[in-house]
Amino acid sequence: MSPEDRRAWQYNRARSPKPWHQLVLNLAPPTHAFPLLQLTPDPANTTEVVVGGRPAKSLGNGPIWTVMERPAVHIGSGHLITLKADGSQSGVGRLTVMTDLRRHWITWKIEGGPTTCNLRVPIPWARLSSSESDRHTQEYRLLKSLPPPHYSFIIDPDILYPNESPYEFEGGDDVLLPPESNKESEACDTKDSSEQGGF
Repeated sequence: MSPEDRRAWQYNRARSPKPWHQLVLNLAPPTHAFPLLQLTPDPANTTEVVVGGRPAKSLGNGPIWTVMERPAVHIGSGHLITLKADGSQSGVGRLTVMTDLRRHWITWKIEGGPTTCNLRVPIPWARLSSSESDRHTQEYRLLKSLPPPHYSFIIDPDILYPNESPYEFEGGDDVLLPPESNKESEACDTKDSSEQGGF
């Protein structure tokens, strides 16, 4: 083969596809399929929860759907929910036991279907039970810091770099209160007590 033919042969031969071509083609987002949730609908007591289009994987506990937008109410164990994403909606399921607790997230198991699945909720949007809130407060430094806080809270330095838990819980009905409302209520309590002391 002449030198000219050898140089031309490099450009005329059929090129084999690079090994990463297949990988790139397989990265297209799959159509998400919500879990089959079949509890009896109760519109008055069911909360619609907007989640990401793809669940995270967990070891042995089924997929984890992550809340993306603030629900209409704080949700927690016992709540009836429907999952919604990209115009699709699931049936009705119920949050039951806590399966994971992190610094900024809590995960509950969803019952109501034949397969196991979970819902991960940002702590500020969750209604923790007394035992869950006590555990979160006492073990805060030991809890895993990943995933990071929901993007709604990521710019708050009090949440990102605290020495102790930045979240405050109300004892009676297990509803999470933002720190500002707690300070205001404490200020009102102090003012009321000082006024009463003047009589």
